[in-house]
Amino acid sequence: MPGVEVFRAPAGSQAQAGVISFRVEDRDCEELGEELGRRGIALRAGLHCAPLAHRTAGTLETGTLRASVSAFTTPREVQEFLRTLGMLLRI
Repeated sequence: MPGVEVFRAPAGSQAQAGVISFRVEDRDCEELGEELGRRGIALRAGLHCAPLAHRTAGTLETGTLRASVSAFTTPREVQEFLRTLGMLLRI
């Protein structure tokens, strides 16, 4: 999605958890997290009790949004998350 910056594990990493951390250009992560929450999308916004990780990633001032999936997350739920995020960003 245009304007969405996703933070990934370092290149060459062998493992990736079912967690995605991202931020959206020109949007406050706390406000966007609240907007998604009002639409039934549960995620977390902010520094996630990891200020040193955010300093390393360059997100200490902005924080990020963090969403996760599990074995119980359905493809439909992922599609709904992406649709809702796109709608809020008017993509």
